[in-house]
Amino acid sequence: MAKLRYDSVNNPTLRDFVWEGTPEELLSIYDGLKQRLGNTIQIENNIPRKYDVAPIHNIKLRCDYTELAKKMPTIDQLAIYILSKPKFEHDIVDVATNFFGKQIKSREYGRLYRQLRTRLENARKLIEVNQHGAFERRTTHPRNLQRYTFRPVNAMPLGTQEEKIFKL
Repeated sequence: MAKLRYDSVNNPTLRDFVWEGTPEELLSIYDGLKQRLGNTIQIENNIPRKYDVAPIHNIKLRCDYTELAKKMPTIDQLAIYILSKPKFEHDIVDVATNFFGKQIKSREYGRLYRQLRTRLENARKLIEVNQHGAFERRTTHPRNLQRYTFRPVNAMPLGTQEEKIFKL
């Protein structure tokens, strides 16, 4: 035996009904209610089911994620790749397609994208210190991404300058 419970807020004649019967009988009752109310019945089930399966695309992304996580470059590998470019010009899409073979989007691979972005920032800082310069950031119009270009800086670091003593 199965139960079909129906509670109608809008229809006072069909308020708080419970039907018991075989599944075939309950389906015929459900079809009758559906025809009478113009196919606007909302089914609600509060019982948690253990046999629900996750959608297939989530499983595919997680398997894909583990494969891509194994390909994550180190900071030194990123620095070598950036140094091989003319004017050290790069963006995150170029780097991702070189190391992962495809573009890494933040909506699909959030954690992986953030890891790559922070490692790129650390690689840029390493290059700035070693090459005595700074990266200039600008947006590109077709993709609206941040593109970084290296500019050498002809200045001494603040800690190595001779201190001037002023006498009053």
